[in-house]
Amino acid sequence: MSPMDLLALLALPLLLIGGLLLDGSSNDDDENATSEPPPTPEPPPDPDTIEGSESADAIRGTNDDDIIFGLGGNDSVSGLDGVDQISGGDGDDSLQGDGGADTIWGNADDDELFGAFGDDVLYGGSGNDALFGEIGSDTLVGDGGADTLIGSRGDDALYGGAGSDTLDGGTGDDALYGGNNADVLVAGTGADSLYGGGGNDILTARPQNAGDPDDPQGDLLDGGNGDDTLRGEASFVLGGADTLTGGAGDDAFRINATGGAAGQTIVDPAVITDFLPSDRLEIRLDRLTSSPDLQLVPTEDGTGTLVQIGGVTHVVLQGVTNANAGQINLISDTVLGQRLTGTEGDDQIFATGTADYLIGRGGDDLLSANVDSSAGVTMEGGEGNDTLDGGLFGDLMYGGTGNDSLTGSGIDDENAPDTLFGGFGDDTLAGADGDVMTGGTGNDEFQLDAFLGPATITDFTPGVDIIDLSDFGYTEGSGVQALGLRSVDAGTELLYGSDVVAVLQGVQPAALNLARDVRLSIPTAA
Repeated sequence: MSPMDLLALLALPLLLIGGLLLDGSSNDDDENATSEPPPTPEPPPDPDTIEGSESADAIRGTNDDDIIFGLGGNDSVSGLDGVDQISGGDGDDSLQGDGGADTIWGNADDDELFGAFGDDVLYGGSGNDALFGEIGSDTLVGDGGADTLIGSRGDDALYGGAGSDTLDGGTGDDALYGGNNADVLVAGTGADSLYGGGGNDILTARPQNAGDPDDPQGDLLDGGNGDDTLRGEASFVLGGADTLTGGAGDDAFRINATGGAAGQTIVDPAVITDFLPSDRLEIRLDRLTSSPDLQLVPTEDGTGTLVQIGGVTHVVLQGVTNANAGQINLISDTVLGQRLTGTEGDDQIFATGTADYLIGRGGDDLLSANVDSSAGVTMEGGEGNDTLDGGLFGDLMYGGTGNDSLTGSGIDDENAPDTLFGGFGDDTLAGADGDVMTGGTGNDEFQLDAFLGPATITDFTPGVDIIDLSDFGYTEGSGVQALGLRSVDAGTELLYGSDVVAVLQGVQPAALNLARDVRLSIPTAA
């Protein structure tokens, strides 16, 4: 490898950062926060250089400082110890830094990047990539495509870039930056800062953040441009509430004020910095025995408005002196239910018939929505091999770590589709009729229903994942003949006869092999 080739490789972050800054949108309230690019890494001295080929390679580095080029093909690379620089090149690559503060480039196609130990820097490149910081304070940059970025442990910085990305901070005090498309940003534990940028984004402070005595730090959510949805928390613990800024556009603020002990009241209200006449506010409360008493009270200095329920301030509207009660909707536990949390063992947790939040934590858990549920349920499996079963409405499911099974069973998915995210491990996701399924890392299986409409699969990896159509009831021979592929802007439509059964985002028909990537049932002979 010549010195010029090495310099060209190391110049990639500068080009990527320039594109990132052009793609991201700043907000007047947060120009300083959104203008800082990820750092440009310096090369280690005298590294070992390892090259793959244009075929699919399995490459292991040394315990020294390595520079590894996967080149073409679907490569699997592990850097081992040392401060490594890894470039996947073309193909759908799986790249892992292991020990040391590593820098990893996915480059072209749909890649999986794992930082492992150390403070790592990961660049997805073009394609629909999955980036996992894991242990350490990491910097993750999705760049092009619809990417999934998960910080895991440490104080991480996540940059979605172009495409509709999903960013999850994990533990630690994280900073998440969307781009100009419709992104999903999720805070973890710690004091996180979420910046949506352009597009119609969804920003969520998870319920276990604000109001948790073990984590009494609120989050900062900034939607940026677009019609955004911001989900924050009022807190039962001083210092635990969230601060929300919608930015430009018609924004929806959803404040959760549930989960306190009996008789406990809100002590730290959520703060909305720019509530506009076109915005909406929804406050979700524990079950009430009578109609709530909603009052809009001026702040002591007269520059804002306190949203009080039963004399207790739940939300502060900064800079608003003419708030309209018609913009505010109160929802009791008859619509939003409880947060039900399991143990480190094997738990069975069932929804109570309302829009509950089920958290399995450790162990092999069963999380299930009630058949009588009147609204969607959010489920988070956590560690272990978990089973998550949806109800009759639009549910949101996170498998977490382990080999999980997620089933979306909504009967009205055209209006309330389920969202399934497998996470780490070899997961099985079952859905149809508008459901959106993301397998995450591992060898995942997507099961589709023969009698319902198409589902969307966001991260199908040909040759690794599989689509199960056994519900269709055909033999392998006759069934494969009925299958077809059609290129669309989003990727590829999988056809069964003339019917669309799935949309595979970011996958071109040429990358698919129907006999390999699709499974059909073989009926038992009579």
